[in-house]
Amino acid sequence: VLAVGDSHNDLDMLDGRLGFLSAAPANAEMLVKLAVLRNRGYVAFLPRGRGVVEIIRRMVCEEM
Repeated sequence: VLAVGDSHNDLDMLDGRLGFLSAAPANAEMLVKLAVLRNRGYVAFLPRGRGVVEIIRRMVCEEM
């Protein structure tokens, strides 16, 4: 499961305890970005929806 989030209410699915791959767009809160990076996830260079597209291309398409 790929979990993508940008605010503190998303931390439970991004911190690694549930076993999800985690990612965040560039406009995510700093605490969220840190949680994603600690979980060896990916923080996009692009914000919002474009960031989600970047994440999917990076984490899903490259794994195929």
